[in-house]
Amino acid sequence: MKKIILLSILSLFVYPVLPSAKGSEIGLNIGYFYPSSSSVRDLYGNSWLLTGIFLQINEYQAYREVRTEYISLDYIHNSHNGEFEGYPYRASVTNIPLMYNTRYRNSGKNFYYVYGIGFNYLKVKVEMGGTSDSDSELDLGGQLALGYGTDKFGVELRYIEFGRTGNTGLALTLMGRF
Repeated sequence: MKKIILLSILSLFVYPVLPSAKGSEIGLNIGYFYPSSSSVRDLYGNSWLLTGIFLQINEYQAYREVRTEYISLDYIHNSHNGEFEGYPYRASVTNIPLMYNTRYRNSGKNFYYVYGIGFNYLKVKVEMGGTSDSDSELDLGGQLALGYGTDKFGVELRYIEFGRTGNTGLALTLMGRF
């Protein structure tokens, strides 16, 4: 009896995050990330490639509004060559944010907004003067986005905050949902 009660309670928490067969969608995005910090841009470059995938986990329809919850996994990377005090260097940065997002859209409208929160894995590497150094960390992150598009294709302008890492900035992405 205890197992049945425990499984019933657990299902209340697990079931809402499992994708339903009806209405589930997988999506892909591609775009560029532009860091807001000039020192980060100086070291790692101006525009970083962003690619990602997302999986819808829930959709709710209320009067004149559709709310879609999804998990996203992005890959943001750039390599940059530069010079520091007369020494050439090569630097690379990789961010891998895993976020839980909610998209709000009024029924029949093409504009929507998104907010998300999750974790970001950061990996940096700098090579200079024959030596190399790298570091990585896990941090909290979040995003706010404005989007325009249909149920299948769209474009988003995101503000992404990666916590203490200093890799905060804007991203422009193209989205496709399947």
